[in-house]
Formats: sequence, structure tokens, C-alpha cells
Amino acid sequence: MSNSDYMTMREIGALFDKTSHAVGKKLRELGLRSAEGKPTRQAFERGLCERRFTEDGQNYLWAWHAEETVKLLRESGFGESEAKGQNRSTPSLSKRNGRQRRT
Repeated sequence: MSNSDYMTMREIGALFDKTSHAVGKKLRELGLRSAEGKPTRQAFERGLCERRFTEDGQNYLWAWHAEETVKLLRESGFGESEAKGQNRSTPSLSKRNGRQRRT
């Protein structure tokens, strides 16, 4: 899989107009992140995440398989605004310049 197949929680959250913290909380609820905020064995076994180094090479972060993670979040009802009675469209992914973006 290429780098463009993976996104940070911040990028995934942006597809739903949510924060990375909200994404992380939902991934914990789904059993894909530990209480410490690291991906669980299940997440690795399902190929949902991989470690990426920052541009400076000094730090790393966890990147999540964009298509599969968004699918799981959708299926769990993440980002739905039923409390406000709004019918928001479901985010979709498309490729542009090798990056995932909202359409």
C-alpha cells in the first residue's frame, strides 16, 4: 500500500468535521486504540495502521488506512448529527495529487 492510502487521525477527522481527539475516542470505543492512545493488536492485525515518521525524521505518529478506517467510523455512526436533526452527507474519499481529500 502506498503512503496515500493512509491518513492521520486529524485528516480523517476533517472528513467528518471532527477533531482528531473525537476520532481517537471512537477508535478506542471500537477496540482499535488502547487507553494509552496506541493502536491495539486488532488494529495491526487488520492492517488498519502503520507507524510514520514526521518530515524531520525525529518523531513518529500512527497513520490509519483511510478507506477502511472511514468505513468503520461510518458504520459506527461517527459524525452523524442526529442530535441536531441534520442530514449531513457522508464523507467520501477521492485521490488528488496522491493525497486523500474530502469531495
